[in-house]
Amino acid sequence: MMRQRERADLASICVSEKMVVLPLCPPPGRIFESVVYRHFMQNFCRLSAVAEEIRVLSSIQAVSAAMGISPALAAKTLVDIGLRAPRHGFPLSFLAWGGNASAESLQSSL
Repeated sequence: MMRQRERADLASICVSEKMVVLPLCPPPGRIFESVVYRHFMQNFCRLSAVAEEIRVLSSIQAVSAAMGISPALAAKTLVDIGLRAPRHGFPLSFLAWGGNASAESLQSSL
C-alpha cells in the first residue's frame, strides 16, 4: 500500500509546473541550434546556486546577448530542441511572441 502512495507522490512531482527539462543536444549539421545550446548550457551550469526557473531565464538572456539575437528567438530555439520550464522562466517577449500569454496579463500577475 505504501508503494502505491510513493508512486503517486512521485508522479505528482514529475508533472509539477515547477519542473525544468533541459534541451537535448541538436543533431549534427544544425549549427545555429548547436551554438544556442552550447551557450545556454554553459550559462545554466554556472548558475548552480539559483532557482532553476531563474537559471533558465538568465541563461536565455545570456544567449541573446552573446549571439546578438532576440531573447524570443533564443527561447524558441531552445524550446524546439526540448527545453521545458514554467512560464516565468521565459522572457516576456517569447510569451507574447509565442501566443502563450499577453505581456500585459503576465506583468499584472507578477
